Amino acid sequence: MPPVLVQQEDTVAMLSKTWVLREQFYAHKGELEPVHPQEEIELTFRANGTYTLSRHFGVADAGSIEEGRWEYRAPDRYISMQTRQVDGRSLLSTMLPRWEVQELADEKLVLRFMAMSGQYLVLEAKK
Repeated sequence: MPPVLVQQEDTVAMLSKTWVLREQFYAHKGELEPVHPQEEIELTFRANGTYTLSRHFGVADAGSIEEGRWEYRAPDRYISMQTRQVDGRSLLSTMLPRWEVQELADEKLVLRFMAMSGQYLVLEAKK
């Protein structure tokens, strides 16, 4: 099997779990500054190519649940996503790169948001 396919399969297996937000940063003038207040994020990647992104903003009833499909592209380290529904309402978006994987370990995932290249999420595996 070609090395890129092995890397892709291994990375998909490592990503396929539930991750919770530990820290959020924004790059400003070469420095990473923490974002406050920090929203609560729980992101589940499943091996079957589906995902659930749950966000809560710290205010009663202020949040959302997004569901759809995801793909990992090993050469670019991009996670592409296609949203299929938000809060139970159908919504079909185009499959586009959303995050770049900056760091991946068994218990830690660091993502850079593609649309806002200065935003970073540090997530940890849900226990």
